[in-house]
Amino acid sequence: MVSIGAPELLLGATVMLAASMQWLTGMGFALIAVPVLALMLGPAQGVVLANCAAGVISVIGLAASWRRVRIGAMLPLVIAAACTVPAGSWAAARVPEPVLLASIGTLVTLAVALVMGARAYQP
Repeated sequence: MVSIGAPELLLGATVMLAASMQWLTGMGFALIAVPVLALMLGPAQGVVLANCAAGVISVIGLAASWRRVRIGAMLPLVIAAACTVPAGSWAAARVPEPVLLASIGTLVTLAVALVMGARAYQP
């Protein structure tokens, strides 16, 4: 019988919370999942797991609402992801773990600050 401990429960809860945020807002999975997964699994494994989980969640959402997809709005995002994922994979394989963790934390903090600033600025 497989025993489930606190680390596995924390990983599952993190993925569920991140998936719920993506379902509610359409974004935010990586902002919630990557910091926790990177701390628990290491930066490389955390980012890989977050990308795989986000891909599965996105495919399920796409299948459920294909008729409402705006291809013109989606295409630039797909192209940007296709260009940046290899760069992120390259960096995760070569940058020392403490630097990578600090970088992930800094980028998440900046992303949250930008979103909060944009929300506060309503012309």
